[in-house]
Amino acid sequence: MEDLQNEYARKFHTIRPTHQRLTLTDEQYQYAAKNILNLPPADGFTKCFCGASLKNKPDHLHYCPQTRKKEINQRYDMIVKALARLGDEIGTTCIESRVSKDTLERTDTTIYALDGTFSFDVVVTHTNCPSYKKRNMSVSALKEAKNNMKNTKYLNKESKDGRIFSSFPISSYGAMFPSTIAILRKLASIAESTGMWSQNAFFQYAIYPTLIC
Repeated sequence: MEDLQNEYARKFHTIRPTHQRLTLTDEQYQYAAKNILNLPPADGFTKCFCGASLKNKPDHLHYCPQTRKKEINQRYDMIVKALARLGDEIGTTCIESRVSKDTLERTDTTIYALDGTFSFDVVVTHTNCPSYKKRNMSVSALKEAKNNMKNTKYLNKESKDGRIFSSFPISSYGAMFPSTIAILRKLASIAESTGMWSQNAFFQYAIYPTLIC
């Protein structure tokens, strides 16, 4: 699959965690590895709760109408919190915007730094979803479509309010896209300006927390 050729899709295999909270248990690592290998999440788990067989489509759980909302939302929330934590670690003021029904139209995270205010909105996508395949969408085309959707929704509004907006797309396999990398590099640049990190060191550090979510 095109998605798995992305250099970040298997990055968690080779980056050593720097903190206990970033360490995967053996069970979590097995789930992550099986996800990349397109294997069922557990031995003997051959059928989804909806009744669909996982024999030929073990990634069904990523797009099943009965399971995907909870699982994707959980990962989505973890990525938002990981971004907020990274912002806090480099001394910026970081606000998770989506906290109530009244703020659903706001972006997920806003970071206030000395050189500007930046807002991000996370997109978690399963690029192997059958609905995308039916439309013959490549991973790059899907990424562009998702990015355009977020820009249409937020770019002008955020710009008018003085914030620099970018979407933060990541796939269920851990693939990262140009705008995702640009955000992490921006955070790395801010980190370097504090004198506590080199830009490259923080960039490498920042990749891991978002991939293991």
